[in-house]
Amino acid sequence: KLLNLNLAPNPFSNKSILNLPYYKNDHLEIYIYNSVGQLEKIYNHVHPPTFELNKDNLKSGLYFLEVYDNKNRIGITKFEIK
Repeated sequence: KLLNLNLAPNPFSNKSILNLPYYKNDHLEIYIYNSVGQLEKIYNHVHPPTFELNKDNLKSGLYFLEVYDNKNRIGITKFEIK
């Protein structure tokens, strides 16, 4: 069963907050993919219950965010950067 992830605001211009309702592990990984499935960014050692996602060098467009615990995908959501 996948987590119910909430990213707000979505879409965003500079940063957004991801709600991570997961308490089994302190070190999650987040993978960001662009709209054609190319890996754009990896965040290691993510600590729930929230994560601040910054635009950084990501361009405007649609992205997919996947959350992993020990190589097991536990959540997925999409977001847009304006």
